Amino acid sequence: MSGLLLRPEQHRRYLAVQGQRVLAYENRGTEVHFFLDDAVYADMARALLPEIAGYAAGLLNHLLRASLEMTVAGAKVTIRLVGEVKQGGSLRVFAEDGSGSRRELPEAAATLAPGGEIVINLPAGAKKLAAVLRGRDAGGPFVAAGELTLP
Repeated sequence: MSGLLLRPEQHRRYLAVQGQRVLAYENRGTEVHFFLDDAVYADMARALLPEIAGYAAGLLNHLLRASLEMTVAGAKVTIRLVGEVKQGGSLRVFAEDGSGSRRELPEAAATLAPGGEIVINLPAGAKKLAAVLRGRDAGGPFVAAGELTLP
């Protein structure tokens, strides 16, 4: 860690930790003014954003470790839970019509186990179907999702 140079000067100085600027300061003669500026933000972004991105990717991989496969055959839609989960969860299905109006299909609400499937009737006028399953297994909570665009 670099130390503060507190003699009065007319220019900006930086406090650095392990080569990264973490704080800007100016000695104005009667007071020392501390602040963050673009140089501090840039150093912190270079140092922290890759680490943050790694944690975010790990969290997303953990939460989204399952998915819902959706297939249509005639007037029926089959929804199946696939992925690296050992237990199932609560399924919710939504239909969207040509105008973008979305509604939940309460008749499709179910508990779905890994490898299990549910078959529902295709709602009249539906252009898209989306399904979301929330569950919990030994690894903790997870979310599975799927979407199907209809002809």
